Amino acid sequence: MSDGWTESADAWIEHLATGDSLRRDVLDPLLPQWIADLNPSNVLDVGCGEGRFVRMLAEHGVKAEGVDPTQALIDEARKRDPDGRYHLAAAEKMPFSDGHFDVVASVV
Repeated sequence: MSDGWTESADAWIEHLATGDSLRRDVLDPLLPQWIADLNPSNVLDVGCGEGRFVRMLAEHGVKAEGVDPTQALIDEARKRDPDGRYHLAAAEKMPFSDGHFDVVASVV
């Protein structure tokens, strides 16, 4: 049984490329800087999709990694950010030890 993301990954990527006013106008100006101000050593973005938020954090000097259960989205994240760290895994079974990250985010 599919969760639907495999079938809709391309549509999601296109949606983000064409603009999303909630992200662009509300979250983008605030959230990356807010996390950067926490001065974390490392951040995990759960449900990172195509890696957009991980890339934004990097622009603010924050070391971040992403995890997502959808292969097509992880492939796109790695394509857009070849030096980034993106992991194929579900939130329920992440390949990290407790306390590995200072901040864990899941951005809508």
